[in-house]
Amino acid sequence: MRNLAMPFSAALAIIMVPIFVSVFSLIHLATPPSAQAADDHGDYRNLATPINTIGSVVSGSIDGSSTGIDIDYFSFQAQRGVRYSFIVNLGTVQSANLQVVNSIDRGIGSSEGQFAYERTGQLLVDWIARTNDTYFVEVSADWDPLSGQVFLGTYTLQVSADTTLLDRHGDSRDAATSMAFGNRYQGAISPWSNQPDIDVGVHGGDDEDYFSFLASRGIKYTIDAELGTATGLTLSVRDSVGDLEKTNDGVGITMDWVAPATRLYHVVVSGTSRVREPVGTYAVKVTANTSLVDRHSERRVDATPISFGNAHQGAVSPADDLDFFSFQTRRGVMYSISIEPGSAETVNIAVHQPVIGTAASNGGIGMSLDWLAPTDGTYYVVLSVSSQVRVGVGSYTLRVEADNALIDRHSGTPGDATGINFGSAVAGAISPAEDQDFFGFLAKRGVSYTVESELGSAVAVSLSIADADGNIEVSNGGLGSTLEWISPDDNSYYVAVSAPSQIANPIGTYTVKIEGDNTLLDRHGEARADATSINFGNATAGAISPPKDLDYFSFSTERGVKYDIQVELGNARGVSIAVKNPNGSANAASDGISHNLEWIAPDSGIYYIVISAPAQLRDGIGTYTVKVEAETSLNDRHGDTPNGATQIGYGNAVAGAISPVNDLDYFSFQSRRGVRYTFAMDYGTTSGVSLTVRGNTTGQEVLASNFGEGSDVTWISPDDGTYYAVVSKSPRLTSAIGTYDLTIDSDYALEDRHRDIPTWATQIGFGNAIAGAISPTDDYDYFSFPGERDETYTLQVHLGTATAVRFSVVNYATGFSASNYGSGTMIRWTAPITGNYVLVLSAADQAADPVGTYQVVLTRGGNAVRPPPPATQAPTPTPEPVPTPTPQPTPVPVATPTPVAIPTDAILTVESRTAPPGATVLVPVRLEEAREINSLEFNLFYNPSIAEIVNVHQGSRTSTTSFSYNAEIPGVIRFGTTAARDVNADGSAAVVEFRIIGERGSSSPITIADSAVGDSRGRLRTINLVPGRLTVDDTIAGDGNGDGNITAIDALIALRMFVGLAEEDLAMDVNNDGQVTPDDARQLLAMARQG
Repeated sequence: MRNLAMPFSAALAIIMVPIFVSVFSLIHLATPPSAQAADDHGDYRNLATPINTIGSVVSGSIDGSSTGIDIDYFSFQAQRGVRYSFIVNLGTVQSANLQVVNSIDRGIGSSEGQFAYERTGQLLVDWIARTNDTYFVEVSADWDPLSGQVFLGTYTLQVSADTTLLDRHGDSRDAATSMAFGNRYQGAISPWSNQPDIDVGVHGGDDEDYFSFLASRGIKYTIDAELGTATGLTLSVRDSVGDLEKTNDGVGITMDWVAPATRLYHVVVSGTSRVREPVGTYAVKVTANTSLVDRHSERRVDATPISFGNAHQGAVSPADDLDFFSFQTRRGVMYSISIEPGSAETVNIAVHQPVIGTAASNGGIGMSLDWLAPTDGTYYVVLSVSSQVRVGVGSYTLRVEADNALIDRHSGTPGDATGINFGSAVAGAISPAEDQDFFGFLAKRGVSYTVESELGSAVAVSLSIADADGNIEVSNGGLGSTLEWISPDDNSYYVAVSAPSQIANPIGTYTVKIEGDNTLLDRHGEARADATSINFGNATAGAISPPKDLDYFSFSTERGVKYDIQVELGNARGVSIAVKNPNGSANAASDGISHNLEWIAPDSGIYYIVISAPAQLRDGIGTYTVKVEAETSLNDRHGDTPNGATQIGYGNAVAGAISPVNDLDYFSFQSRRGVRYTFAMDYGTTSGVSLTVRGNTTGQEVLASNFGEGSDVTWISPDDGTYYAVVSKSPRLTSAIGTYDLTIDSDYALEDRHRDIPTWATQIGFGNAIAGAISPTDDYDYFSFPGERDETYTLQVHLGTATAVRFSVVNYATGFSASNYGSGTMIRWTAPITGNYVLVLSAADQAADPVGTYQVVLTRGGNAVRPPPPATQAPTPTPEPVPTPTPQPTPVPVATPTPVAIPTDAILTVESRTAPPGATVLVPVRLEEAREINSLEFNLFYNPSIAEIVNVHQGSRTSTTSFSYNAEIPGVIRFGTTAARDVNADGSAAVVEFRIIGERGSSSPITIADSAVGDSRGRLRTINLVPGRLTVDDTIAGDGNGDGNITAIDALIALRMFVGLAEEDLAMDVNNDGQVTPDDARQLLAMARQG
C-alpha cells in the first residue's frame, strides 16, 4: 500500500498527476482521436472490453499512444447492492490508475461510492452498485511527477462480486415480490444514504424492498423481520396507491396491523436513520390472525341473512367495522337480538331500516336488544364497536329470536285485506300499537251484519266497518265487543280491528267473527234497469233494507188489463206501493197504509212496481212478499187507430173490452157495394158501448152509429173498400169499462153485382134470369143487349126483397126509351133500329124501402117468360121522366138462340175474390140447383186491365172429354161443354186462374152473358146468372182463396203451402210464428167451425 505521508512537493505532485491523468482521461472519454497506436483494449467506453464479474482475470498493458497516455476500458453488468472488488496486479508496469466509471447514460466521471486502496504490487477498488446498469473499469497510465516519466508495461485485472447485499426485491409497487403468509423472504438493504462516505441523493436513491399481499378486511397482520447483517430496519404498510397505512418508524423489528379493507397491500422494508449502518441483510414474514376476519358486509346490499335461533359468528374489526345482517320481518313480531362476546368485550347493536335510518339501538350498552317490527319487510341488524368499552375490536356470536305470537297476519289497508268467511272466527293481534287489521267480505245490500270480537292477550279492541277507500261506515269506538251494521249496497266492505284510544298498552291477541242475516237481503234492483221480472200469480219475497231501499219489479202490461198488486207483510210494519211507467213517472201509488193497489194499464209495455218504506214509519226495515194478479178479460186486444185495426171476418164473434176508459177498438173489414152489414154487440161486463161505422177517408166520418145505446147497427156499404167498426165507451154510462163481443153479418143478396155506368153494363142473354139488387139506394144497374129493328122485346122484372123497381130501356143512338116509371114489373117494346140497347134498373121513388133484390128476364118475339120465384104484384106505375142518355160505344153483337126457353131453378154464379197486386187467385164459376142439364155454353167477361188469364181449369160438373174454352180475346172467355149424362148436382162449371195486374183499390166485375143451357131431350133451359167481383186488395189473415171468409178450404190451402204444393203466403200465418205450418191449418179449421 502506498504511503500517504509524504512531503508537500511530493504530495503536490501526487495531486497534480491524477488531475492531469483525469483531465486526459476525460478528453479520451469525450472524444476519441482520429488515429491511435495499436492497443489491446479500447481507450473509450464504447470500445470497452466486456469482462465477467465472477472470478474474471483479464491481461492488459499500458502502451504508448499518440497522446502519450494509454487508457484501457472494461465493461461489466452491475447489479444493485452487489459489492464488487477490482484488483490490478502490476506486471511490468510500475504504477497505474484504477477506477469505476459511470455508465454512458449517467454521463462522464467516476461512479460515486468507490473505496480505493493499494497493496504491494496491487491496486484495489471496492464498490457497491446502486443501480442495475452497465458500468466500466478504467485502467490508465501513471507517471512520475518529478521526472515526468509515464509508466508503461503489462498488468492483469481481476474482478470478484459479493452478492450478499444483492437487491433481490423491487423498489416500487409494480415490481413488488408477492408474499405468502408465514413464509420468510430474504433480502438486503444496500446501499443506504447515511453510509459514511456516500453523499445523500446519489444515483439510484435509497434502497426500498416492496412485498405485496392480499389482505382481508378486519384481519390482524403481523410483520416480523429478522436482522442479518443489517442492524436496523424501517417496516411500513402501504395501500395499493402508495398511501402509508402504518410504519414502525425504524423502531423494532415487528409490527401489527389490521386491514381496513379487503384489497392488495404492500410491506415496504427500508433502512433506518436510527442506526449507523443500516445496510445489511434481513429476513421478513407476514402472518394473519383470521379470528378477526370481517365475514360480514358493511352494506345492506351484501348483508348476511339471519337464520332465527341460530348462532352467527363474526368480529368487529377494524375499529370502524360495521357488520350487516338481514332478516325478513313480519309486522307486529317481537324480535330479540342477543350477543355472546368473544374477544370483544361487547358491541353496539342496532336495527336499521330497509333503505336508510336506524329503527332501534342499545347504544353499545348491554348484550341484547328487543324490537317490535312496525312493518313487513327486510330489516338489518348492524353490529359495530361499542364506545362504552376499552376493547371494542374483537369477535362475537349473534343470535336473533322471533316471537310470532303477535305476528301481524292481516293487512293494514283494504287493498290487501284478509278474506273472512261468515261464521268462522279469525285470529289476529294488535301489534304494533298503531296496527290496523282489515278483513274483507262481500256485503249484500240490505243484509244485517254482526261483528263479534273475543279478546286474547289484548285488553280491548276497536271494531269498525269501512269501504274500499277506507271511509268508516260505522264503529263501536273501542267500547264493547260487538258491532251491528246494515249494508247500503252490494260491494266489498272491510272489518277494521285496531287499538282503542282508551287503552295505554293495546298490544295483544284477539279473534273476530262476522255473521250475516240474509232475511233482509236486498234481492231486487234500485232502478228500472235492474228490476226483477215478476210472474203473474206468483208471490215474490223481498225486504225493505237498508232504510232508503227501493225494490223495482218489472212486468209486461197489456193495455186495458186490470192489475191487482197484493203485498203481504213479513216483519215489515208497512210498505208503500207505486206503479211507474217506462219513463219513470208514477202512474199510481198507495197511501203507505194499504197493502194492495189496483191499476189499469193505459198502454201495453213494460211497467214497474216500486216497493219502499212508507213515510209514516220511522223504522221501515222489514220483509214482505208481493204478488200481481192480471184480469186479462179487459185486455185491449184491438188497436186504437185504423193502422192497428183488427181484421174481422163475417159471422165470427170477436171478443173485446173497453179498457182503459179512453179506449178505442178499431175493426177493419172489406165491404162490397150494396151489401147490408149488421153489427151485433153482445155485452159482457159492460152494459153498453158506442158503436160507429167509419169510412177510410182522412176525416174518418161516421157513417152509422148506435149513439152509445142499443146493441145493433145496420149499414149498407156505399162502395167496395175497407171500412171500420169503432167501439168506444158509451157517454151514457158512468162506469164504461167492460167486455163485449162484436159480430158482423153480411147480406150478400144485396151485393151490387152490376156496374152503375153503361160502359160496363152487364150483357144479358135472352131467356136467362139474371139476379140483381138495388143497393144502396142510389144504385143503378146497367144491362146491355143487341136489339134488331122491328123486333118486339119483353123485359120482365121479378121482385125479390125489393118492393118496387124502376126500370127502363134506352137506345142512345135514336133517343128511344121506355120505362115502367117505378110501377109494374114488365114492359114490352119494339126496337126502332138494329143496335145496342141498355136496360137501366134503379130504386123506385114510391117504395118506402127501395133496397132489395130482383131478377130480370129479357125475351123477344113472344110472351114474357115466368121467372123461377113467384112474382109479386107491383103497384101501379107512376110515369116519370127518363134521364137523358149518354152516348156509349156499341158492343159487338153476340148471336143468341131463338128457341123458347123452359123455366128451371138452375143458377150459374161467379164467386167474388180479393187478392193483392201480383198474386194469383182462383175464381170458381159454380153451377147450382141443376136438373137434367147436359150442355152448357156461356161467355165470362172481366176487365183485362185489372187481371190477366193464367189458366182455365175444368169444373167438377163438366165433361172431361168435351170441355172447351177460348180466351184469345182479352176480357172475355167463351166456354162450352156437354155431358153424356145429365147433371143433377151442385158443383163447379169452370175455375179461372187470374193474375192480378191492377193497382191496389181497383176492382173488376166478372159477369156472365150469352148463356145457352140444354137438357138431354134437346130443350133449351133458362138459368139464373149471378155475377161476381175481383177486388185488388189485401186479404184478411187466413183467407187463402180470397173469398172474404175463413173456411175449411183455407185450412186445406195452408196444408198445401206447408208440403210445398202451393207457394207460401204469410197471410196464412195466423199464429204469427213466421211460417205456414199445420198449426196454422188447425187454427183455421177451428175458426171455420166457429162460423
